[in-house]
Amino acid sequence: SDLQYDVITMSANGQTLLMKKTKFADIDERNEDRKDEGKSYTRLIERESLQLLDINGNSIGEPFARIEGYISAFAINADGSSVVTSNNSGDIQLWDREGNRIGKPLQGHVAAVNFLEFSLDGKTIVSAGYDNTVRLWPVWLSEGWVSYTCDRLANYLPERSKTSDAAKEAKRTCDRYAKK
Repeated sequence: SDLQYDVITMSANGQTLLMKKTKFADIDERNEDRKDEGKSYTRLIERESLQLLDINGNSIGEPFARIEGYISAFAINADGSSVVTSNNSGDIQLWDREGNRIGKPLQGHVAAVNFLEFSLDGKTIVSAGYDNTVRLWPVWLSEGWVSYTCDRLANYLPERSKTSDAAKEAKRTCDRYAKK
């Protein structure tokens, strides 16, 4: 029989919930060591997803679709605008409220992460892993840093290079995260 397991956490302001759904499937295997040919069961993770919910339990947007591997830990920041996840390889990924990746994965743990949390100001992520380390990660995309970087970038690029694909992508990123 299939089993569904849910874990829920709440933002510090109490307005947003983050729910992890894990669907397990039983696989029937014959246990050859037993003379009565009894059955043993192995539980495999069939699918995992994250979903943001409002305080009334209504879905906010679509479930996060691009999470790779087993979700070993997850957290939501104080105002519910960002999510951080880790998979079984130890990589840590920051996400926006719509389920879009922010930046590249943070790498440093050599085993799965079993704890993630944002600082109350949202500028630092703390992680603890099965590699017996605790790490502090600055959230370099915090609003002040992004605004500062985008302002510097806009003033630094010569006019002719502002039409390159990289410059256009940088402008889209700045428009999305720095100009709210």
